[in-house]
Amino acid sequence: MSGVAALDLVGLFAGAGQRAYGESVTQLGHAWQCAALAHRDHADDEVVVAALLHDVGHLVDCPEDRPERHHGSGGGAALVRAFVPPRVAWLIEHHVIAKRYLCTIDARYVAQLSAVSQRSYAAQGARLAPEEQLALETRP
Repeated sequence: MSGVAALDLVGLFAGAGQRAYGESVTQLGHAWQCAALAHRDHADDEVVVAALLHDVGHLVDCPEDRPERHHGSGGGAALVRAFVPPRVAWLIEHHVIAKRYLCTIDARYVAQLSAVSQRSYAAQGARLAPEEQLALETRP
């Protein structure tokens, strides 16, 4: 791809991926866990790759998560978009709103979140407004 700078994902995960995720797992460990779960659930290759890379925005300088800009949209998807299929970038960009959607429609899901994940959920906007929920439910 002409005009596109190289992306060293292995280097990112080898360096910043060793940081604690805020729990008893590193960023790299969290990425592997998510990809392994997607694979276990027979997800297609693009979903497995997106699961592996969904938090890559945490490995680069990304502003603190907010509802309108977070590590998925502001860091992750933008970082990998030139190197992955469009669906993978879209999944990375939208994984935060997917979490918010699951939390909105299923109180049990919220209750199962770790303390760190509950804090990020709150910072990212928490429950979806009814129109946001409907927009997701009617998206192809």
